[in-house]
Amino acid sequence: MVTRVTLFWKCSFIIFVVAVTTMIAPLLSAQVTTYNYFYRVYFKDKGNQNPANFRAGDLLSAKAQKRRDKAGIPYPVMNDLPVNQEYVNQVKSKGYTYHCASKWLNTALFKTVSHADINLLISLPFVSEVKIV
Repeated sequence: MVTRVTLFWKCSFIIFVVAVTTMIAPLLSAQVTTYNYFYRVYFKDKGNQNPANFRAGDLLSAKAQKRRDKAGIPYPVMNDLPVNQEYVNQVKSKGYTYHCASKWLNTALFKTVSHADINLLISLPFVSEVKIV
């Protein structure tokens, strides 16, 4: 048999869940940004970075180092260096949102909500090419 106390707690719990859901739902939906445009930015160089200034362990995993040792491939080399962070920051300052980078291809992927003028990026002295992807 359902008592008044049990009924009270069940109703209170349901009201609580509905209230919390009502308060949280707008916050969650407001945090989602849909990026519709992606731009692959190809950089001309790695900037003033030099492989000699890095420890191999900072750039490559232990397994990668072992593979290179076994194959007789020297490391670190320019392709192992990260994308120049100053280049990334300058692109971000033009209104693009950073998504990810490829150190091997020396590129970074940026995104925007609406279509942007890629000529802003192409005019940067360290950019060799921009592709809309």
